Amino acid sequence: MAVKSMISTRHTGDTQPESDKSVAMARAATSASGRDSNRSGLEGDRIEQRSGIRAVGGFTPPYASINETERVVSFCRLQFFSLIYLQKFAIPAGSMSISIPMLIMMAGLGRLVIQGGACIEMRRGIAFAAFVSACLTSQMFVTDSSWLSMIFVVVLNAWLLLVRDIDSRALERIATCFVRFMYLPGGIVFLQHLCYVTPLGDIFSMDRIVPSQFLLKGFVYTAEYGWKSGIMRPNGFFFLEPSFVSMYLAAAAITALRVHGDRLRAAFFAAACIGSTGATGMLMLAVGFLAVLVRRRLKTIAAISAAATIAVVVAFASGLGSQMSHRFEELSTEKSSGHGRLMMPVTTLIEILISGKNVCHGLGAGTITDDTGGSAWPILKVVYEYGVLAGIGYAALIALSLYRSPIPELTLALFVVFQFTGGYLVQPMLIGLLVLLCTGFRCTAAPQGDRGMTFRAAAL
Repeated sequence: MAVKSMISTRHTGDTQPESDKSVAMARAATSASGRDSNRSGLEGDRIEQRSGIRAVGGFTPPYASINETERVVSFCRLQFFSLIYLQKFAIPAGSMSISIPMLIMMAGLGRLVIQGGACIEMRRGIAFAAFVSACLTSQMFVTDSSWLSMIFVVVLNAWLLLVRDIDSRALERIATCFVRFMYLPGGIVFLQHLCYVTPLGDIFSMDRIVPSQFLLKGFVYTAEYGWKSGIMRPNGFFFLEPSFVSMYLAAAAITALRVHGDRLRAAFFAAACIGSTGATGMLMLAVGFLAVLVRRRLKTIAAISAAATIAVVVAFASGLGSQMSHRFEELSTEKSSGHGRLMMPVTTLIEILISGKNVCHGLGAGTITDDTGGSAWPILKVVYEYGVLAGIGYAALIALSLYRSPIPELTLALFVVFQFTGGYLVQPMLIGLLVLLCTGFRCTAAPQGDRGMTFRAAAL
């Protein structure tokens, strides 16, 4: 404005006092410097958002660039595909078999770190360093141990170190990828039930298609309802065991209900989970849905309770309920699946803690067996093989990794199953799912104009 007024006075022949000109020029310079300052400040904000660096004052830039967000979503899409549809596949290596989904996850995480798509959280890093140090120290005091077993423990649990801040819209896209990939396995579970009661029998069997050397060893692909009952349990065709398909279906049900607020899809996945007769998935459903109900309105609680009642009645009327009750009876039967996965680890862990042994070091990596610890829980395996101090470090790592989880109900359900229902310490199929849905991302506020995941879920 000051420059325009000076030009207009020259055209009209008027002159402006020198002092007024100085003031006007000073104002113009101040305005220009202010614009430059604002421009540089905005550019700094953009740089912070692109780099993911925490800004001054403790503010975390909530949104990455579009390219970075797409990179993270594409990474999750590939990992979900491999964890679900390539779960059985492995690369033969002598007497061992290396899981293909594990290799894909490791390569994807490494690429994400190199490209700046994820970083190591300091508190998790400290807990992980304490855990690894205790494991290495324990190995020095024993002679009968497997270094390969310890390497697997360290590498797979290092996945829990990585974290990425994303907005709720990106998180919802990631959850949608997982839910969509689970439609086919859920439908196959119902088809397997249909085939088992008809002359078709077990036509959904990957063992007949893929050579055994390319399948992951050490799992029971086809399991019966009861010992020598002749009735097979659905495994979703792509999954290692019925327990794995039940876990993934339960996770899909909780995700559909909590993230998308879709009761119909949640009911479909829950029914498929119950149909798999996997007690692991049923436990996840109970824990996850109970956590969701605690946060929801009375109308939703009544609807889900009515649906659960109908499902139980139909299950017992069709004879499925008797098979489910047989699964729970295994808890009191020695050398059964239920007893080895739930009861024996408890008694072994209590004996170790009461005796005061294994405080500074354990008995050596890879020494626990089915006879000594059953299907050893992660915390039991760590305490038994590496000592109580390593167990404390591992517990701290798990607690810090699950802190600020974006989907707390699913996190609680997966935590219970992961820690207290089987030997999952070196199980990439479950650790990978835990990373992708619970520990790997921290959800920030929704973009402006978007209600975001939390508000959509609150509309239940």
